[in-house]
Amino acid sequence: MRYFSLLVLLLLLSSVVFANQPIHGTIANQAGKPFSGAQVLLLRSYPEETGIEIGRAVTGESGTFSITYSEPPLSSLPTTMHLVASYMNTLGVRAISNPRINQRITLRPKVGISGVVTDDKGQPISGASVVPELLSQTAYFGIEDLDFKRLKLPASAVTDSNGEFRIAGLPSGWDVSFRVRKDGYEDGVGSGTIILKPGKPLLGWIMGKISGMPVEGIRVTAARTDTQDGAHWTALTKSDGSFEFDSLPSGTYALFVLEADKPIEPVGEIKVNANHSSHVTLRAVEGTLVQGRVVGEETGAGIAGVMVISPESHPALSGTDGSFSIRMLPGPGLLSVMGKSRGYKAVEHEFDIPETGTVTDLKIEMSPAVKISGHVTESSKPVEGALIRLITENGPIGLAESDPDGSYSFVLDTQPQSSYLVAYDPLTRWVSMTSAADIALTPPATLSGTVKDSAGKPIANAKILPMLQVARLKLHALHNQTRADSKGEFTITGLTPDASYTFRLEADGFEAVAIPLDAKLVSGKTSTASFILSQKASK
Repeated sequence: MRYFSLLVLLLLLSSVVFANQPIHGTIANQAGKPFSGAQVLLLRSYPEETGIEIGRAVTGESGTFSITYSEPPLSSLPTTMHLVASYMNTLGVRAISNPRINQRITLRPKVGISGVVTDDKGQPISGASVVPELLSQTAYFGIEDLDFKRLKLPASAVTDSNGEFRIAGLPSGWDVSFRVRKDGYEDGVGSGTIILKPGKPLLGWIMGKISGMPVEGIRVTAARTDTQDGAHWTALTKSDGSFEFDSLPSGTYALFVLEADKPIEPVGEIKVNANHSSHVTLRAVEGTLVQGRVVGEETGAGIAGVMVISPESHPALSGTDGSFSIRMLPGPGLLSVMGKSRGYKAVEHEFDIPETGTVTDLKIEMSPAVKISGHVTESSKPVEGALIRLITENGPIGLAESDPDGSYSFVLDTQPQSSYLVAYDPLTRWVSMTSAADIALTPPATLSGTVKDSAGKPIANAKILPMLQVARLKLHALHNQTRADSKGEFTITGLTPDASYTFRLEADGFEAVAIPLDAKLVSGKTSTASFILSQKASK
């Protein structure tokens, strides 16, 4: 309905709620020693409003800092916070997922990265603007991505006559993808050689339906409806009510207008192609006032502090008795209520909205969410900042960081048939895998060995990727992967003791294989293994 479910998928479910409390942390150098005199910026971001500084500090002799900040205004948009620490030619960045814990950042030397931009015929494109788009690095059983523009770092370039560029001042230890823009082309995103295809802009305006006056400062999202990749772009209206998406890929789009003071009349799907520019005008109307209460399905009691969201206007926060009011367009209506922060499942409520009058006494019932919680300890002491990944029969579904008292929690809409927890302390590197809620970390196991061919000759530079067996799943432990040295020897640390692993091995000229590990992995001990690869058959 009005593509609202797509909107929730793209934007709303990624919101993070932060309490109004100090952010504290520690800055260290690569040797792990506290770093004094480093500047630390605390940044908050929304779509198209990125890198807003909300606090700063300088580390003391112990390398510590503390930053206070104000609560953001009520919003259904994804809100993120990041820390950027710097000192001369060193830099460190961190996304904040749990503001209650000590935020650890390591300063490393800045790096520079080069690339080239061409058209789809391989010809270099000069004068294209290049900015870093995404930082990626291996994380605990996953990939951590950071949106670069949210870090407020000055880094950009323009391609020369050969289509080449180089951008310095980037954080080391991350893979960087770049966004490239050039009039007449679709945006290109990638690294190394980036290819641009012809593209055209989508232009539009938001005007008052009765007043005819422009509406400024409204977020407009264009989302692809003819693909399943969730691609979307966001723009803000200017003082004349106009907005522009510079160069969209050819395709079909739905437009969402988020958090306007007045509801915006919807428009149908918009087609964009490379042959001409597309234009659209949206109209702001008064809408119908919708009033109601959010209550517990079992108790009937009002639920305070849950967000009631319509894509047509500002969200509402339920009051102490669960009451709310919001303006919506007449016709079929759909409200989404987000209650996980209060221990309730998210719910969507459909109803009819009349052309005139007011909707009163609307009741939206919420049922309790499923909560998986416990504590993380090392030697019976609580662990702050441990990474806990929840694994269900469908794979990894969440990552949490433990609080200072070692507690953690996951809030789910449905009860998984089975669940396991894998946990890791980034400071001590102790690990665990368990189906129990309370997690006791132990020293990790180590595996050393060799990679050889069938004749017994060592294979240099072979890639070795551990895959942890969790029930019927094999989880790629990217954070543990390594390569064999010139003698075909390798050592992998940080493995989970008493767990079952399969190792995937790849090497140039050899068949890739997945080999179950026979050796037993013991906490704090080193086990050994030897892997044999077969050469690829000649064609």
